[in-house]
Amino acid sequence: MAYVAPVHKPTSIRHALRIRFLSPNHEDLVLAKANRLEIWRLTDDGMTCLHTKLIYGIISMLQRLRPKDHDMDLLFIATDRLQYFNVAWNPDTSQLDTVEQTIEDTAEHYMRHSQSQNKCLVDPSAKFMAMHLWEGLLNVFRLPSRKGATTKLVALDQVRLTEVWMKASTFLHSRTGHPRIAFLYKTQLVSF
Repeated sequence: MAYVAPVHKPTSIRHALRIRFLSPNHEDLVLAKANRLEIWRLTDDGMTCLHTKLIYGIISMLQRLRPKDHDMDLLFIATDRLQYFNVAWNPDTSQLDTVEQTIEDTAEHYMRHSQSQNKCLVDPSAKFMAMHLWEGLLNVFRLPSRKGATTKLVALDQVRLTEVWMKASTFLHSRTGHPRIAFLYKTQLVSF
């Protein structure tokens, strides 16, 4: 029996994120290289790799989440297998722990994938997260503010968008505290 296996670790960085992950006093750099997650820290000797972890599936999104009354961040990870989960650093075991069970998106396989650059957004107050995974659809999640449940994402709703060709999106600061999103989109498809 023969099989094919990669000899070298992945070297191409697909996603990078600055986050307070391993300790509340230091910022770390989280890199996603294909299916490998690496956590680096800047020291006097240069960049030092503190931890690596293999993920089942190619990492397609990374996002920082800051739960209420926490001094360290959670890391939201999405894979090409349409699985989404939060991980946190466990200082007792020096390992990454999955905060909640993996969310699998199996409902929208007939839709086209989003062409947006920003597929995962977190509002400035860190209460809401929006994922633009499919053309014309926005999934909205909330980080609860009650004690004990502050690290678990709660699905609120799926919002249908009339603008199909979305290029970029971002949350805006608002004075009222209600989240607002700005979209950059094409009004029609141009072909030459």
